[in-house]
Amino acid sequence: MNLQRAIAKYLADRIEGLHPFKDDIAWNSAGNPYPYLLMTEISSSRRGLGSGVWDGITDDSHPVKLIKQRTVLRLTIRAISSKTESGNQIASTIGDKITDLFFKLCQYGGLDIQIPGTDPVETVHIERSIYQGSIDLQVDESGEPFIYQKALTFAFVTHRIHENHPVGIFSEIQINKE
Repeated sequence: MNLQRAIAKYLADRIEGLHPFKDDIAWNSAGNPYPYLLMTEISSSRRGLGSGVWDGITDDSHPVKLIKQRTVLRLTIRAISSKTESGNQIASTIGDKITDLFFKLCQYGGLDIQIPGTDPVETVHIERSIYQGSIDLQVDESGEPFIYQKALTFAFVTHRIHENHPVGIFSEIQINKE
């Protein structure tokens, strides 16, 4: 979920007028702004990196484990026609901008993206983004205005650090030999 929030903020900061939402309920409660973006997690898998149970020790003596996670997200763009541009063209333009941003995202060895609403500030490290495909969805003609839709699918490879906080630290151990 942190990855989705970070990507939503990253896109909203770089694409003017785009409104990212987690679902249609959040979009509806925000007053139905267009164009908007929905993100759906399709799949997620993870595996440990390194050679041991714990890969290292932090400064305050807690063991840490590096985890590589691969998350596939479907981004659905929905737009309506404006006075100067068709909704289909708006959705396609935004889709092209998103694709371009994600192609350039990890061009120089990964990127740390800030997770909004975290204090202290936390980031998610995206190692790379992998284009999976795109499709123009059928126009929703069930009411006015007609809603034009485009879906993009990307896989994101991220690194996480899992830190083990022991319940208590032994200061003295006694062994009785019998």
